[in-house]
Amino acid sequence: MIFDKLDNLSNYLPKPLYAQISKCLENINADSVDAKFDIDGENVFLRVMSYNTSLRENCAIEAHNQYIDIQSVLVGSEGIDIFERDRLKVKDEYSLDKDVVFFKTEDACPITRVSVDPGYFALIFPHEAHKPQVAVGDVPQAIKKFVIKVKLGVYEQL
Repeated sequence: MIFDKLDNLSNYLPKPLYAQISKCLENINADSVDAKFDIDGENVFLRVMSYNTSLRENCAIEAHNQYIDIQSVLVGSEGIDIFERDRLKVKDEYSLDKDVVFFKTEDACPITRVSVDPGYFALIFPHEAHKPQVAVGDVPQAIKKFVIKVKLGVYEQL
C-alpha cells in the first residue's frame, strides 16, 4: 500500500498511465455525479461513489485479483485498514465478474490503518486486502470518494 498526497501520484505510476489518469481527474470534484468514468475502457476507469462510513466492526475485508485500487476522498474522511492477504481466511469465494473476494473479520489484524482525507490517496495492490468504509472517529459520516481501477497487467506493462 502506498499512502501519499494526491499531488504526488505521478511518483508512483508510469508516465503514460499517469497522463491518462490526471486528465480524467481534472474533471472530478465534490460536485461530480456518482458514476463510472472511462479512462481506457476496462483497463483503467474511475468510479465516483457516495455513502455513509460505518463502525469498523461492520465493515468487510476485501481484495481484488485483477485491479489495483487508487482510493481518494472528495468529501469527508474515510478509514481504510490494510491486511496481509495471505494471512486471512476466505469468507466469500472470489467472484471473477466483480473481481472481489471477501475475508473473515474475526481474528484479522490489520498491518496498518490510514485515514484518507481530501487531497490524499491510498494505492492498494492485489496482494493486499483492505477494509474500506471505516468511520474516522466514533461517528459514521457521509462521504464522496473516487476509486481508480487499474488492471494489473496494464500497470506492469508500462
